[in-house]
Amino acid sequence: DLKKKIILTNIQKDIIIGTILNDSSLERYGRSINSRLRIDQTFPHHAEYTMHLFSHLINLCGKGPKVYIRKPDLRTNKIYSSIQFKTLALPSLNYYKDLFYKDGKKIIPTNISELLTDRALAYWICDDGNLGSYGVTNLYCMAYTLEEIELLREALLKNFKLRTRVHEKKPNQWVIVIPLKQEIPLKKIVLPYIHYSMLYKISKLNHNITI
Repeated sequence: DLKKKIILTNIQKDIIIGTILNDSSLERYGRSINSRLRIDQTFPHHAEYTMHLFSHLINLCGKGPKVYIRKPDLRTNKIYSSIQFKTLALPSLNYYKDLFYKDGKKIIPTNISELLTDRALAYWICDDGNLGSYGVTNLYCMAYTLEEIELLREALLKNFKLRTRVHEKKPNQWVIVIPLKQEIPLKKIVLPYIHYSMLYKISKLNHNITI
């Protein structure tokens, strides 16, 4: 079976780790014993970024990205679209499915600090980051418990010496804040890896990102 012979590259592992912390998901369908990764991004705003991800995962996929036009939002009456692709169901993805899911719910594994590399952090910011007021970088972690947020903060401190704080955006929904004084260390870590279309998440003006 050719699927069993597929070994993930380091960049593929970092994409999985970085994106699974927010927007991507790992799924097992029906009787399949193997897992597939699903990438789903806003279209057309994140189309270039999605194609970048696909270019690195293409050997894991059977089909290319597809655009989906959703029904009008009942609150705003706006029509939102997404661009999505899925990998094949692969044995090499089962490790991450078992690691990041418990009882069907996405979780933060206790060994996240062993998995979070510089490049994975860059993909996490691409997927989940936002440039907040006064130049802070926000990492939206709304689906996780406070205990899981602390695991992520410990990993940021241990791996990158990034000191962060927590902001409760809504009741029991948390955001990790990387303060402005950490801006230069953060950029040194992620700039070699962050996709150019996502530079606005760490700097107000893309031409101001040079360290």
